[in-house]
Amino acid sequence: MTGDGVTVFVLDTLPKAKEINRATEAAEGNNRLLLDVANNVQFHHNRLSDVLDVPNASQPKTGKDISGRIIGFRMPDHGLFVAGIVRDIAPNAHVECIRILNDYCTGSLPTLTQALEGIHNRMLLINPDTKKSDGTYKQGDLLNKPVVVSLSLVIPDDMDVISPHGFVASDLDNVREGLLHTIQSLEDFGVVFVASAGNEGDSRYKPGNPDGVRPKALYPAAFANHGLVQPGMMIPVGAVNKDKKAASYSCYPGEFGVSTYGGELPKANKELSSDCFTEVGEIDAPIGLYTALSSPALSMDDCEPTRPVPNANAWTYWTGTSFATPIIAGLVARILEYMLILSPPGTRPSPNPHVWRGLTDSASQEIVWDRIEGAKQSEVGLMILAVQKQ
Repeated sequence: MTGDGVTVFVLDTLPKAKEINRATEAAEGNNRLLLDVANNVQFHHNRLSDVLDVPNASQPKTGKDISGRIIGFRMPDHGLFVAGIVRDIAPNAHVECIRILNDYCTGSLPTLTQALEGIHNRMLLINPDTKKSDGTYKQGDLLNKPVVVSLSLVIPDDMDVISPHGFVASDLDNVREGLLHTIQSLEDFGVVFVASAGNEGDSRYKPGNPDGVRPKALYPAAFANHGLVQPGMMIPVGAVNKDKKAASYSCYPGEFGVSTYGGELPKANKELSSDCFTEVGEIDAPIGLYTALSSPALSMDDCEPTRPVPNANAWTYWTGTSFATPIIAGLVARILEYMLILSPPGTRPSPNPHVWRGLTDSASQEIVWDRIEGAKQSEVGLMILAVQKQ
């Protein structure tokens, strides 16, 4: 199976087209995956709201340094890295990248909802977004077709929003209810969501996680456990390291979630580090596409905030549940292709328990999730073994 006949949407960041083209030319034959993605993936370079996109001192940012301190740094390649993994696992799937996060990997619920509504409209008999000059509308190009939505993003934990911004719990419930309705409307058409559980289990920086607990999956992945009619159509994804153990930073994906390779947090190597830049020794991380000419310094204490990339091959290592998620999204595309082959012609996609069954059949091992936030301190979960060859 290669994902043939399946459309996978990656809702994420996206570098500018000229950056992708420049990196593709510079890498030449050293990065065939980038060449494939540049030629075969459809990009939607959306302009976001000024609050998100216009550089200013209060522009929303995310990103941690090697000590777990939030510093915020540019990562427009985050979504391209994700798309490359999907394409690598499901090479015949039709992949579309929609930019809904700014270059610092932050976004807004209205932007996410609007992108999902656009996908929904493309699955209708009459797509309301395609009005022609004669007043008629085109048929949705995704009508009766299998679709996967890959979400390597999370909505901040309630306390991260309530405490500093003055919201109350009911405000957040109302906001989430609108997103849940949009997701449910897509699941009714058989759309499968694959979403990052989150990286908030990180306990390196004590003020960020004073109790050292592993939170449960954040939203939208948490909808699998709260609210959806067919929870198996929303798949939370946690991360494991190369030793097949729960990654120290990963949130617990829950009973309807799975885990796969996302790597482990790097550690500084004093012998390799210089007076200017922090270096790491052993690397435990997926490798993927990276078009930028510089990368963030590993520590906020380094002499410069960025450093040049080591070569023009457009590869880098990156750790997180964000990069475990597209592995599962690619696998789901392959499962949907298999289901499509077995279905009579003209079958309309709908919520199907065979998607979840196909994933559980692929889960060859179990892992233990420790220090889970709440009453139970540990749980056993499913792991899908993924090995990346370089």
